[in-house]
Amino acid sequence: MIGHNLNLWRNVTLSGLPKELVDYNLKEAKDSIVEGILAYDKHRNADSEKEVKSTKWGENQLQFIMELSELLGIDQLLCQKLFMAWLTNEYRDTSEHLTTCLSDERSRYSLLERLVTFYYADRMYSHFTLRHLVSESHNPQHPLQPVYAEFVESLEEKAAGHIYTLLVSQYNLLVNTEPVELYNSPLRHIQTKEFTNSWCYKVLKEQILVLETLLIHLYHTTDRSSSQPHLDDLLIEFKARALTGQPPTALKHLIDDVHRPLVARLEHLQVLVLLTLMRLNSHSSAGHVMNEKTPTLKKLDSLFESRLGDFPSHGPLVLGWAVVRCGQVHADYISRLGDVALGSNVFAYILQLLDDLEPQETSNQLSVQVIYHLIARVLQLFDESALDDSATLTGIICQLVKHESVANLVIQRGGADSIYRYILTAINTFPLNFYSSLSMLTSLARSSKQAAIHVVRLLVDVPTFTEYLDTNSQTNLQFIRENQVELLEARPLFGSMQLPSGCVGEIHGSEGLPSVQWRHPFNAWDLLACELATVCSQPYLMADSKVQERIMANTNLMAATFKHAPISGPPAEIIHDSLYRILLGLASLETPPLDTIASCLDLAASLSVFTPATVVENLSTGFFPFLLNLANDLFRPSEAEIEKSLLGQILYSTECTQSRYPVLISTMKLIYSTLHSSQHSNSQQIVRQRLLPVAVYMIRTVLPSHLNWRYRDVVERDIIGEMCIELIHVVLNTACTNRKDSLSEACVRTLLHTNSSHSILDMISFGTEVLDLVILEQYSLQVASCMTKKGKPSAVYKLTLCLSVLKRLLMLAQDTKETTSLESCLSTQGNASQCHIARIISSYTYHRHHTRLAVISTQLLNVIAQESRMSLLSSFGEDAHSIRSGFLRRLALRSEDPQFKVVLIELLTTCVAHQPGLLELFLSGKAMQATSLLDITQEMISVNKQFTHLCPGHLLLAAFNFVLALWTSGRQRVTQQLSDNKAFWEAVVSPLTKMLGPMGTTSDTHPLKAKLYCNVLQLLAYQLYQRDSSLNEFHSALENVTQSQWQEICTFLHKELKAISNPPDESTLPADKAMRYSSAVHLLDSYRMFISTMWLAESSLFKQETRLSVMNQVLDTLSHTLSGELTPVDQRLASMLSSLYFELLTQWSSHFTDWASSYHKLAQALHASTNDGADIHILPPTLVGILASLQLICSQKLQAKSSIDSTLDSTQTILSCVCNLIPACNMKLSSLSSIPSTDTPSLLLSSPPKEVPCADALPLQQLRVVLLSCLFELIEKLPESLWISKLHESFVIQSLFTTVAHCVKTQTDLMYVESCVSLFTKLSFRLSTSKLIAQPLSEHLTLAATVLYPSASISGSGGDIDLGGRKSDHSWHKILSQITDIYSLLLNNLAHSFVVEAACYVSVHSERILSLSETLTVSIQSENLLELKSYMHLIGCLSKHQPQWMSESGRGRVRRLLAASCYVSQDCVALLNRPRAIQLMLFKESKQNNSQKPHFIDISQTRQRILELLAESCTIMKSFTPDLFLLLHDVTFDVMSFEPLVVYGFTSPALESLTPPSFGTLISMMTICISLLTKSERSPSRCQVSDDEVDSIKYLLYTLLYSVYV
Repeated sequence: MIGHNLNLWRNVTLSGLPKELVDYNLKEAKDSIVEGILAYDKHRNADSEKEVKSTKWGENQLQFIMELSELLGIDQLLCQKLFMAWLTNEYRDTSEHLTTCLSDERSRYSLLERLVTFYYADRMYSHFTLRHLVSESHNPQHPLQPVYAEFVESLEEKAAGHIYTLLVSQYNLLVNTEPVELYNSPLRHIQTKEFTNSWCYKVLKEQILVLETLLIHLYHTTDRSSSQPHLDDLLIEFKARALTGQPPTALKHLIDDVHRPLVARLEHLQVLVLLTLMRLNSHSSAGHVMNEKTPTLKKLDSLFESRLGDFPSHGPLVLGWAVVRCGQVHADYISRLGDVALGSNVFAYILQLLDDLEPQETSNQLSVQVIYHLIARVLQLFDESALDDSATLTGIICQLVKHESVANLVIQRGGADSIYRYILTAINTFPLNFYSSLSMLTSLARSSKQAAIHVVRLLVDVPTFTEYLDTNSQTNLQFIRENQVELLEARPLFGSMQLPSGCVGEIHGSEGLPSVQWRHPFNAWDLLACELATVCSQPYLMADSKVQERIMANTNLMAATFKHAPISGPPAEIIHDSLYRILLGLASLETPPLDTIASCLDLAASLSVFTPATVVENLSTGFFPFLLNLANDLFRPSEAEIEKSLLGQILYSTECTQSRYPVLISTMKLIYSTLHSSQHSNSQQIVRQRLLPVAVYMIRTVLPSHLNWRYRDVVERDIIGEMCIELIHVVLNTACTNRKDSLSEACVRTLLHTNSSHSILDMISFGTEVLDLVILEQYSLQVASCMTKKGKPSAVYKLTLCLSVLKRLLMLAQDTKETTSLESCLSTQGNASQCHIARIISSYTYHRHHTRLAVISTQLLNVIAQESRMSLLSSFGEDAHSIRSGFLRRLALRSEDPQFKVVLIELLTTCVAHQPGLLELFLSGKAMQATSLLDITQEMISVNKQFTHLCPGHLLLAAFNFVLALWTSGRQRVTQQLSDNKAFWEAVVSPLTKMLGPMGTTSDTHPLKAKLYCNVLQLLAYQLYQRDSSLNEFHSALENVTQSQWQEICTFLHKELKAISNPPDESTLPADKAMRYSSAVHLLDSYRMFISTMWLAESSLFKQETRLSVMNQVLDTLSHTLSGELTPVDQRLASMLSSLYFELLTQWSSHFTDWASSYHKLAQALHASTNDGADIHILPPTLVGILASLQLICSQKLQAKSSIDSTLDSTQTILSCVCNLIPACNMKLSSLSSIPSTDTPSLLLSSPPKEVPCADALPLQQLRVVLLSCLFELIEKLPESLWISKLHESFVIQSLFTTVAHCVKTQTDLMYVESCVSLFTKLSFRLSTSKLIAQPLSEHLTLAATVLYPSASISGSGGDIDLGGRKSDHSWHKILSQITDIYSLLLNNLAHSFVVEAACYVSVHSERILSLSETLTVSIQSENLLELKSYMHLIGCLSKHQPQWMSESGRGRVRRLLAASCYVSQDCVALLNRPRAIQLMLFKESKQNNSQKPHFIDISQTRQRILELLAESCTIMKSFTPDLFLLLHDVTFDVMSFEPLVVYGFTSPALESLTPPSFGTLISMMTICISLLTKSERSPSRCQVSDDEVDSIKYLLYTLLYSVYV
């Protein structure tokens, strides 16, 4: 696959790809993998040139191919294929630009250089692919290991040793490669020294990759029969080249200092390959494959003895051969080999080899194991004293055991392992052998958690204590043998430990300073802790360099072990107490020891894993920076002053001076570790608050300025920059979720409003071309680790971190209203020398080496598109079309990573709402193979690809999100194109039935299924809402779903609602966020939308049986939701379910039959949700939905007595809940708004204050209205004996009157007041309930009703303007009339027992009555007429109890009211006698109320009300005249006791007449009534007199005749 090896490597190595796809890619590319770089081993020839020129290419293109062939020295046809592959994979500009480049000489040469880079990159990725396959085929932890192993086995099946032969052939080709000579070519100016050095560098790297692959293959191969011939061949091959310490002959004259590390690496790899062939991992020489007597064996013996040993690289080979042949040949031969190896300084060479290895590389891990087997065999077969170089050997063991694989093997073998025994020997000489033992234990502890635990156990019980002999007094020692002494008296050692008397020790080292090894076990941790305590007690020791070295060795060991296995007891307390004192003491020195301080900080970082709060507390007092202006706003760090403290002093006075920064790096590691370890602890908030100053200091000071510092090693600069980004990343992603996070907010504001964010933008602004070159320079492509060789940060990892931090910052910046510095920098357009940052970010989406980088860059573009105030289309500039083509090409590829497709579609979804221009570019253009975005989307979600590796669930969800966004945005052209395709709707409907199968059995798929159902149901709802019968494709797709399947789907949806758990972090989220992120809420909302749209569209999609099933399932799910402990999400679900059930009852009531059962279930749900009404612990909308459904069933379907009897128990339960809920609801509302304790102040106000209810009160206000409505319905259905006692027991009446009085005074919650007044009116009709409300009515509403006066317009200036000049509310005016009517009803029922209260009410409102009666001829508003009528009716009722009324109110007040009623009757007659006057008055009022002139004024309603008012006033007059019965029977009575009501006179009354009523008024009244009756009887069809008017007229005539007769 010429030119496509990068794609091959990517499609084979991505672990996220499905196994089927990887297997398919491997089989397709098998020949290309086998051939490798041998495919390029074709030289230029004339035949190929003719064939290339015969193609229909342009002249410029052919010339370019010929020049490329000459420059690379390969076949012209290969160059043509290479050029085509480059155009397909790398070229991003237009064809016009390419033509221009090929025609211009300077541009063509630049294009040639790009092709050369692409050529060598393609060769490199060929090596990478084969190395990855050979390596991971033996890694059982890799998810694709079975696929790789099968492929590698297929290669070996082709021929025995085929891979070995292939690799050796490639190596020989590379070794014999020579540079192309261009002395006489026009291209000679391209072949500069830099070009030749680059070519040499790449060839050497290719050789390294081939040898690494060969090493891996030989290490894992099971066929060892060919080891001897392979060793013989390769030894001769390597000895002639790199083993001599010289580069290959062809490259000898090109090697520069830059290439020396690669030449050394080649030499090391050749040594390792040869050692691997020796099979040193066999622990026995007997039967070893190398000891099989063959001619090759004799040749190898002779070769190793006579021809090796001239160079240091020969030492490991000679030593390895001595190990292999030990026991099989004469000892003199082994001795000679050993002398040769030691003479070449073999251990120093091995140590240097280990130092140069990169631990992350698979080949290097195998290299370590090869060296481990060599050293283990050497220590096993030879005496340690004969090796001479113990320090170097200790360094080798330190390098070996720091690798996890070797450390685990050493610990697992235990005493059987010679390296393990070497470590135990060093421990037995502790503490005399202090540094060597601690260095080996430190390296061992750093390898893994298991090793750290083992090191702790080793030091807890050290069997011997070793010291110099002269430490003891000679008088206290007694020699018992030649090399043994006995301690006569006990001697203290350290702390509480002492050597007891009689302790026996062995003397070692007779020469020099002898030592004694006491046979007394001790805890080495006590000794190490006491050393730290001694330094603390004697601070002057800290200035001693030797003491600093011991502290560093001590703390290094503790840091390596305590991270995984902390100790406890007194040593731990001493270490914790001493560490911080030593740290502060060392930092306060005039010349602080940087490495020792860094080791102490590393120990603090290890301790912070278990005690983060303690560590941060101790370091915050003196070492870490701190805030000076604590009173200032901590969340504005740009304004806060930070004292740099000891850390800042060391940084600027010592580290910057020495150009090395170990303390700064260790501090950032400590902060990073502390934030991580405290993430799930109770001390998280305290730790983050303590770390706020130092974190802000790092972001504000270190991040922007670290690039300007001087460095001894440039790697430190990259480490500091990366750790700053890591620090920001962990701060922003481990924020406290359940409380305000000051650290996160401070860091965000620092980055947004300072130039620190510019440093992050600078780190990502180098572009993908530079990144590709950097990756190729690092021949290790292991992305699992953050570091590369020598601890240098990986460019991809650092860039990914920067992009992730930038994405997070933009998401958090949306809360700030002002434009931040970061947003200004992002929105600044690039110039000719600098690209726009959005274009640079978009270039990373092309990155194919690491999918994670392409994914995170696309996500960042998504955030910029959504949050930033700029157009991405204009930011992309001329690259927009190439970006579109690249995106669509990768979206259409079958081998593309599904995760990248997901984020790409999410970007397109965001563009629908926020970037319409960019979306139009994607929708309008054509991409690969003339396929548009919509075609790619339809193909992606096709039915046969859903839930397969081609379209997994998360990719299908993203595609549906995009399609749904198109629908919701109203893009009719696009949606119409999709709607016309039947396959599209089949793909939309398909998930509904597919997810009913096995796919839905796993619990972790619940959120995915819920979101898919949401999108599908919403799409169907949008299409159903169109009600377009021409959408045949849509309806035919829906017809494929049967009614049984719809029922299964609905059942499955309700099961999902029950199964979907709340968000994992719901307990730490506010209620609104928990509902926002709940999949269950979204699913139910979509389900409700679908069903609601279905009945609005009058669709017959659900038949009767399905509808009944849906209703029952909704009710069952509601009951299930209310059965357990309710979370905020559960409450929201219950609210939506109750509302949905009420809507279903309303729409599908004709199909529902099981009313009694539903009524019973709703009653149980109400009882369970309200806890028998004791408290309101769920959302009021839930109760509203349940109560509304109950009321609907009760009012419409349970009319028959049999139905009521069958549901009596449930009805009583409902009544109990309702009666208990009403006071509870009122009480909760009273806690939300203060209720005045006395009535007097509000009554004295002319305009009472109106309360504005809070958001929490509105649902409760709605709830109590529904409760009253339901109570009203229950009173209608139930016997009186059942509900009267419950009203009394639950204090419902008292609660209602108290709250109504408050609402009337404040004129709030009108609907509730109207409901209460209606209920009171209902109760007033019954004698038994009239007694319940009589007293509370008088107590609460007699005075409160006066507040409603300003709402009544009595001035005649306009219907909507009252006397106070304020807008009137006619509804409140009606409440006043209804309250007065309740008094009348109670007075009729209770008679004499209620006269006092009624008289009191009339007395309170007497002035209002007189005012209304005086202005009757001025204003005839309907509200005033109704109010005056209610007053007249109440006065008429009181007139029946004249003596008691006059005794209570006084005769004078009664006379005034009686006179007012007479004048009212006279004014009514005057108005009725002049209909044109009524019409004119109504015209004026309507003109004042409305801006437009009314066309017609209807006076019938006003005339009716005047007649009713006239009847009420006549009733009052009749009550004050003698009884007609007494007059007819000549019964004598006192005529003087009745006062005359009319005067003598027979003229008709005039408007605004001041004369009292006369007999003329009565005659006019009769005339008007008879005239109206005559009109109604003569022409009833054309008569304008209504039936109500006729009834009023008849009653009025009866009253008049009665009165006139009297």
